[in-house]
Amino acid sequence: MIKNKKKTVLWDYSMQFEIMLRQVLGDDAYQTASYFGHISLFKKYTLRAVKRLLKRVDELEMDNRLKDRLLNGFQNLELKIRELKEGEDARVLFVETMMIISRLLGFDWIKGRIYSTPVYTRNLHGLIADHVYAGPDKHFYNEQQKLEKSLFQQRIQIVKNLQERGYKTPEIAFILNTTDYQVKKLLGKI
Repeated sequence: MIKNKKKTVLWDYSMQFEIMLRQVLGDDAYQTASYFGHISLFKKYTLRAVKRLLKRVDELEMDNRLKDRLLNGFQNLELKIRELKEGEDARVLFVETMMIISRLLGFDWIKGRIYSTPVYTRNLHGLIADHVYAGPDKHFYNEQQKLEKSLFQQRIQIVKNLQERGYKTPEIAFILNTTDYQVKKLLGKI
């Protein structure tokens, strides 16, 4: 018996589609796996996810050129999704997505070299969620708050020491592998 290749592909990726949507949209994308096979619903939910990702990129603190390139990449992806028609080759979506991913990982200037260093950290909500899904601990939240406050105070002290030694905000940001904005926040200037 010969399997229908299109149905197999749809089945294989429909759950991945829902998981991707739920990562971005949460429970609003619950039970959307079947939408992978319907172009109008695929476009509707994928565009919602892209819009949310665009908003997130705009909120992030990063180099202006990188932010412009990423926003442009997501806008191009949004346009290509809107133009997608039933039965069309969707490789263009893959290319646009890979452009975004490569920039997020620091690649730029079509040289195959890394020009930016991304820094990803878990925020308090992520740490708590990790712990909650792994199992309960009564003291985790309080210990996490103490640790976070202690690390924050240490970071403020480091910034002040560097400033007293004559370092300027951009230099301090470079030393601490952070942004000027974050240094100014630590110094209470923002």
